[in-house]
Amino acid sequence: MNDLNTFLLICRCLAFEDNSESLRKQFQQVAWEKLVKVSSQYWVTQALYWSLSKKGLLNALPNDGLIPYFETILAANRDRNQRILAQLHSIATQLNQVGIEPLFMKGVASLATGIYEDVGIRMTGDIDLLVPENKLMDSVAILEKMGYRVHDTNCTFTKIHHHYTSLVCDGEPAAVDLHRRLFSRVPKLLPAKDVWHDAMSFQFHNARVKLPSPHHRIQHNIVHTYLEDRHYRKATISLRQLYEFAMLRQSLEEELDWQKLAISFKLHGKTKIFHNYVAMAHYLLAQPMPDAIPLSKSTTKNYRRFQDRKNHQWFANILDFKIYLLSALRASLISPKFILKLLQLSWYSKKIRILKKRLWNS
Repeated sequence: MNDLNTFLLICRCLAFEDNSESLRKQFQQVAWEKLVKVSSQYWVTQALYWSLSKKGLLNALPNDGLIPYFETILAANRDRNQRILAQLHSIATQLNQVGIEPLFMKGVASLATGIYEDVGIRMTGDIDLLVPENKLMDSVAILEKMGYRVHDTNCTFTKIHHHYTSLVCDGEPAAVDLHRRLFSRVPKLLPAKDVWHDAMSFQFHNARVKLPSPHHRIQHNIVHTYLEDRHYRKATISLRQLYEFAMLRQSLEEELDWQKLAISFKLHGKTKIFHNYVAMAHYLLAQPMPDAIPLSKSTTKNYRRFQDRKNHQWFANILDFKIYLLSALRASLISPKFILKLLQLSWYSKKIRILKKRLWNS
């Protein structure tokens, strides 16, 4: 079983469809060690175990310690996420004391609102909080009084950064990113002022916080995954984020106006991005397409690009090199020294040699 087939099998296990019997037959020829390894690479091992349990497939797994392994890592992640929620409450309470109501984003918003049946299902990296831009440094000062410090002293916060340098505290499970904007690459796609305008008040135990509107939670997930993290250009996908998108849909579907969401992307010329991402949840996780979003040649082509990258290393190398060149051109707008490099033929020769070496070794 190659990497693509292993990945697709994981997706079938996570899929929002009744496919238990076909999976049970497929499990007879599964290399479980490889499947668990790939699921770990995509941060969905806990979700995989939970889904197999919900589909009644645990008795189809090998009796060699795999289930105890799954149970152990689910319990460990549950404990960590519960500690993150306690950490989150402590931060929100302290910020409230100076009149700041932080806005929960991404994973912590999902954990706090309970879109997962078990808090241990979702792997969480750090805590992302949006604070008013004019209160950013006040928020940093509050966290420093709580014992937080800059994680990487080599990083310097400047006006081009969308969040302050990551803060950590001894004894706390997660680093904290205090945001003033949602994105660095595409800030106009979801401006912070729009998120604040539509934000919903949320009582988090005895702390007052904000949540993005349902539309903005969906929009943030798509833009962050496909544009900010550049998965669209790379023809890749963050399965953890796509699965969260599917869980958000399941939780918020009645509150979503897909036509309104489509218009918000169309206004920025990103209709293709929107359609292709939603279609990936359809192709990989068997979620029905919303009525307002049809499958098309574009969505099919995007899915084939994803498959080709998984199947062919040379295709992945070409895409990566193209992205590198585009990033270099973007950097040249910031650094005059880089413009001089682009004017030297030797720079291109060197990069072409690197590409040839990668293709030869693939």
